[in-house]
Amino acid sequence: MKNVKIRKREIGSAMVLAVLVATLAAYSHNLYVKERSFSGTLLLEPCLETTQRIGNEPDERVKQIRETIEGELKKGTFESVVSQLEELTDQKEGFVSSLYITYRDELWNGEMVSQIPQKNTTSFVFETRNLIDKSGKVISITMSITDITGKYAKEEVPYATIRMALKETTGLEPPEPIVQVLSILPLLTTCLVWIAEGLIVGVPLCFVSLGVVLLVNRGILPVWKKQLRKSQ
Repeated sequence: MKNVKIRKREIGSAMVLAVLVATLAAYSHNLYVKERSFSGTLLLEPCLETTQRIGNEPDERVKQIRETIEGELKKGTFESVVSQLEELTDQKEGFVSSLYITYRDELWNGEMVSQIPQKNTTSFVFETRNLIDKSGKVISITMSITDITGKYAKEEVPYATIRMALKETTGLEPPEPIVQVLSILPLLTTCLVWIAEGLIVGVPLCFVSLGVVLLVNRGILPVWKKQLRKSQ
């Protein structure tokens, strides 16, 4: 069987063809995504208009707001943070409705519930987060809003309920090299996924492109040139 030698020009043509096909596929996919997002925006417009009409009605809706903030604190900072949260509650014209504290294994943990006027809820949550971050870290913040229009008089807007669950930790952290490795692990995983996708898609695409180039150069073009010579 005669070995087929592939010229460098044919390999280059195959790579150019593969790049063009991949670019065209990516461009077509972006157009499809934009069309889908555009149609989704059109579908959402009536809902947005309805929401605006409700907000502009003379009788405003009454909302009940509940938020939960969970955080971890460094050992020895629990008492200070709780005292600062109590002061912050007073500053926001609210009050502490309940406070539960437990001391176990030389670590404090507890739960504090503050009632805050709804107009001050956002600033209270942001300042609470900053306060906890100075002595530890915020684990999660969740919020729920319930429409309770009709249960209260217009002038009786309920307080927002802010629950803060805090606990001290031993502060034992992994060595710095391990922390650095863990920090770049997501980026490394993403790069490996991209490389794998490139190999899965790119290698077969290159071989297909090379086959097309060989078919054109060694099959279609010679036959076409021979037909032209016969016609002349």
